[in-house]
Amino acid sequence: MRTAFKNLPILACLALLPSCPGPSSSTVSFPATYTGVQTIKYTIKANYGSGGSCQVSKDYLAEMILNVDGSVNFKGESWSNQFTFSGNGDCTNAALNTTDNYDYSVGGIHDGKGNISWTANIADLNGAPWKSFGVKGTYNTTTLEASGNVSGESISARGRSYQESYEYIYKLKNGRGL
Repeated sequence: MRTAFKNLPILACLALLPSCPGPSSSTVSFPATYTGVQTIKYTIKANYGSGGSCQVSKDYLAEMILNVDGSVNFKGESWSNQFTFSGNGDCTNAALNTTDNYDYSVGGIHDGKGNISWTANIADLNGAPWKSFGVKGTYNTTTLEASGNVSGESISARGRSYQESYEYIYKLKNGRGL
């Protein structure tokens, strides 16, 4: 008998059948919008000379809309990194700079039950893929939190070797969009 009412809102179900379950605070209604901060932590270390390193962290606005079909719309700020080393491997500067806004959709990354995961990509200076890595997290009716990290070697235009590390941390709250 309940299946006849499965497409009705919970309130209508409650009005029609006293035995219908009430709304649950642990059930997310889709689409669900989460907004907040994506923190990027960036570390770079010279693989030559003194082996100096720099670390920088920056917060960016981020929004995720979790859709009924498991897809997610991402909105936020794009970034680029910048670093300077001396000839003997001492880090003199590292920065993360806002470059643009992005808006794209990825399919099948949340399960509708509180788990979310996707592959993030970092490009090199020429826009070619450098590294891909997994970002995983959880969400509920109030928050979405996810994180992932990657590291690897990069070679500068001068042929110098560096070890770069990135960590993505998302802390979003269910609510209005950007």
